[in-house]
Amino acid sequence: MNTLTLINFNGIETVDSRQVAEVVEKEHSKLLRDIRTYCDYLNEAKIGLVDFFIESIYTDSKGEERPCYLCTRKGCEMIANKLTGQKGVAFTALYINAFHEMEEHIKQTERIKNKAKTLEIEEINAKIKLSNQYLRLSKTAGISKAQKQVLFAKLTR
Repeated sequence: MNTLTLINFNGIETVDSRQVAEVVEKEHSKLLRDIRTYCDYLNEAKIGLVDFFIESIYTDSKGEERPCYLCTRKGCEMIANKLTGQKGVAFTALYINAFHEMEEHIKQTERIKNKAKTLEIEEINAKIKLSNQYLRLSKTAGISKAQKQVLFAKLTR
């Protein structure tokens, strides 16, 4: 497996513990045991679990519900810090890439939204300018009805 799939859970990007187990080539039940131990330690230290691990369930091939965890970025870092060797390095690289790609996607989306807002503001300012011209010219006795209609058409586009 060369990538991790991020799951957005209530606005928090996470990775399913089953996928983590697959990447680090560890039985899911043993990874769950490790995560539960980490959770016990976090509880004893009064550190918020949901910043690291979110309890979840999945339905297995028999249709039965089984436990799993959604691992946040901090949770992935905790797991990676406990791993050594090739598997540890590979998992660390995969989770770093996955979260960095998501951050870049979010930044790019924000840039697009900001550009759209800027264009919208520019369009509003242009319409205000035309509206002011229309008001100024409509008070002038020399403007024809046709000229007023052209200005009005520009304003309502």
